[in-house]
Amino acid sequence: MTEAFQKYLKVFKDDTIKILSAIALISTIVARVATALAVDILKLKGFREANPLYYSLGSPLFYIVTTLATILLVIATPIVEKFMEMIAYVLRKVAYYKNYTRNDIAEALRVMRIRQIYLGLIALLCALDAVHDLLSFLLITSPKIGIVTVVTFTLLRNPLAMGMLSGLYVAVCMFTLYKRYKKTLGQGKTKIVKISL
Repeated sequence: MTEAFQKYLKVFKDDTIKILSAIALISTIVARVATALAVDILKLKGFREANPLYYSLGSPLFYIVTTLATILLVIATPIVEKFMEMIAYVLRKVAYYKNYTRNDIAEALRVMRIRQIYLGLIALLCALDAVHDLLSFLLITSPKIGIVTVVTFTLLRNPLAMGMLSGLYVAVCMFTLYKRYKKTLGQGKTKIVKISL
C-alpha cells in the first residue's frame, strides 16, 4: 500500500506537473473570487454567472463544489495515466500475437507523457474560465472588453466549441510528442520496456 502510494505521489514530483497543477488550482480560485465579487458582493448590474450550476446549487455550494471538482481532476492525474498505460499494454500484446516486431502506437502512448496532456487540458480550461470571469468583471471599466468575453463565453459554454478546442489541444500535443518519439526511436534512444501494471 505504501509503495503504491509512493508511486502515486511520484507523478506530482515532475516540475511540469507541479506548474500545471498550480495553474489549474490558482485559475479556479481566481475565477471563483471574481464571480463572488461581481455577483454576490458588489452585485454589479448586468453581470450574472453563466454556469447553470450556480443557480441549481446556490452561491456557497457552487464555489465549494467547483473548487473541489478541480482538485479531484488534478488528483486523478496518476489514475488517468495508468489507464492509458493499460491501453498501451493491451496494444503491445496485440502486436506481439500478430507477430509485429514493434507497435509504434502502443510505444508512443507509453512515452507520450499522457499526464502532461491530461493535466494541461485541465489547466487550459481553468485558465480560460478565470480569464473570462476577470474580463467580465472588468467590463465595468471598458465595454470594449465585451468582444473578448463573447469569445471566451462561447468556448466555455458551447459544447461543440469546447470539444473542438479540447480536441485541437490534444491533437497538437500528441502529434508533437509522437514526432519527438519517432525521432528518438530512429536514433536508438527509446528503449522498449515492459509496462508493469
